[in-house]
Amino acid sequence: MQIRGRVGSRRRQHGGTDCPIVPLRAQTETAAPPGAWRFTPHITLIYYLTGRDVAIASITDLLDSVHACLEAAGVDHALIGAFALAAWGVQRATNDIDFLIDGAKVAAARSALENKGFTVFHASDEVLQMAGPGPVDFVLARRPLSQAMLARASARTFRGIKCIGPEDLIGLKIQAYKNDPRRELQDRADIQRLIEVTPSPDWARIKQYADLFSEWATVEDLRRRAGRNGP
Repeated sequence: MQIRGRVGSRRRQHGGTDCPIVPLRAQTETAAPPGAWRFTPHITLIYYLTGRDVAIASITDLLDSVHACLEAAGVDHALIGAFALAAWGVQRATNDIDFLIDGAKVAAARSALENKGFTVFHASDEVLQMAGPGPVDFVLARRPLSQAMLARASARTFRGIKCIGPEDLIGLKIQAYKNDPRRELQDRADIQRLIEVTPSPDWARIKQYADLFSEWATVEDLRRRAGRNGP
């Protein structure tokens, strides 16, 4: 799979003031210099990012290393974001790796990764961001909805790493663009593609997420555009 990264700030939002699913990433990160975060067709990641100590690594090696650390530490985890989208058949540009992890095991995750040379770039009650061999961001599953997402994440994997389901990805996408309207066009496109590639979506779960943000009408419009029957 070829992934192309974007050049720019690594400030990303998973939630907001109205964030019942997962929290908003509140801090602002330093913008990357020109040339940062470029992925070659061979999936080799060459990056340098001001504000976060990083090295040169293979994106797949980075994924495998973090996954192995979390497995050894007994920390339940799943991919979210672009790599989870890719596992479900939706190609998406990305500039980082995101995991959802058990919020009760964050200390174990942090210790295991620090023993492998990672350092903490930012930590809060909701998010852990680490650097060193490569930047990796962890959203902590502490709320009922995100804990349920993590518990369900088993149907599809990327390099043996489980990913959250398409319905849960849609929920995160809705929350993301509602909290940052600049994301709306891309996130809606991702939602439509997820609807297109998912054989039998759980519409009740999708509606549960959409109703949190009064976005069910939008989801129904994307469903019609995707040529799919609804509930």
